[in-house]
Amino acid sequence: MAGYMEQVQKYITEGMRTIIIEWLFEVAEDRRFVPETLFHTVSYINNTYAYETEPASLEYLCGKTLHSYTAEEATKMQSEVSIVIKDEMRNPTIISFLRYD
Repeated sequence: MAGYMEQVQKYITEGMRTIIIEWLFEVAEDRRFVPETLFHTVSYINNTYAYETEPASLEYLCGKTLHSYTAEEATKMQSEVSIVIKDEMRNPTIISFLRYD
């Protein structure tokens, strides 16, 4: 996609991303990761650099709920949700739509 790096990934250069992705391919090949691992990792990197680099503080987010929850309560709920969904927190990648034998 022409212009992707300039439009979406403003925090790293194309060269920096190339180095990271090539290194990931080497690690995935060396460690014999399943293809999904590599595709999810690249997706997470893309998503990380596509958004702001400094997320809102927990106190700020609690304020957005009109302080319906304290920071401690929000953290506890986050932990409970993480336990329930386990490893189901994945974005679809191209590998999700491909099947190979």
